[in-house]
Amino acid sequence: VEAGIDSLISGVQNNMNAGSHDSIIHDVVYGGGEKLQWRRGIANFDVSALAGAIINSAKLVREIVNITTPGQLAILSRCTRPADWVELEVTWDNYKVGGAWTLVGGDFDDDSRLAADLGLDSLAGAEAVVWLHEEFGFAPANVEALQTVGDVMLAAAGEAVSAPPRPLTPVPARWFKRLSRPHRPEGLAEMTIPQAFLVQALAAPGAVAVADQASGVKTYRELLTGVLALAGPIRQLPGANVGILMPASVAANVLYLATLQAGKTPVMVNWTLGRRNLLHCLDSVGVRRILTAGKVVTRIEAQGTDLTAVHDRLLAVEDLAAALLAYEGAGKG
Repeated sequence: VEAGIDSLISGVQNNMNAGSHDSIIHDVVYGGGEKLQWRRGIANFDVSALAGAIINSAKLVREIVNITTPGQLAILSRCTRPADWVELEVTWDNYKVGGAWTLVGGDFDDDSRLAADLGLDSLAGAEAVVWLHEEFGFAPANVEALQTVGDVMLAAAGEAVSAPPRPLTPVPARWFKRLSRPHRPEGLAEMTIPQAFLVQALAAPGAVAVADQASGVKTYRELLTGVLALAGPIRQLPGANVGILMPASVAANVLYLATLQAGKTPVMVNWTLGRRNLLHCLDSVGVRRILTAGKVVTRIEAQGTDLTAVHDRLLAVEDLAAALLAYEGAGKG
């Protein structure tokens, strides 16, 4: 898809229209500490032919033919009037004859959210931090500081604002303790994951199994207790496949193993896919319930990800406590 229309607007020649030019210049020229010239390009892409299609990825390719100052940042922003501006009439002050921009210089949005709007997951965010450091010599203190396109631009300019890294809880010494006689049961290759986990847990119940910053170190005994407790209520959930929407954590491990123990298939849910792709993935495998935690949902939605479309499928782990009591009560009856 090529740009259908494009132009150049200038902050010095406010009424200049360059819609007929064969190139786009974007630059800022300073003199005496003041901005003497500011030019930016504007282009419109007609993607109506893609209506209804599921887009998994997209790439914008720019051909840069002349760079006067290597290493400078070229900022790309989304125009909020894509259908309004006229190629042969657009200027710094107006998007068309008789129609003024809300703000001179064009109505552009730098607040597109990396996760909700652009579909970048946490791994892509981490890669962006590395790229910012390698390309511009600056990087935010943590991935959470990059929430919008504007945040990325500020980081590239060395003006990122982020909280200092949260101190990590020291790793307990028992995490590094190794079994004197590691247990490898016979027939391991033929076992299912729940069977292998159960054999290992019974063989070394006091051995360390998993850990995270929030929950600390957990042994096989503790892990097995949680798995067996949750397997019953999960077994009562509808469908053969059960979604799990959790960050990498002890809780995610427990839910994964409990779902397998319940005889169902765990489906790990990536909440950065976007509404349409997320629903397509869930519906294609028949996921009717998604195990999560209330705090996780609150945090994800606070970061701009809209989970409204799957609210009716979400089941917080906290709510499983009531289901567990009901399950145990039914068993006693």
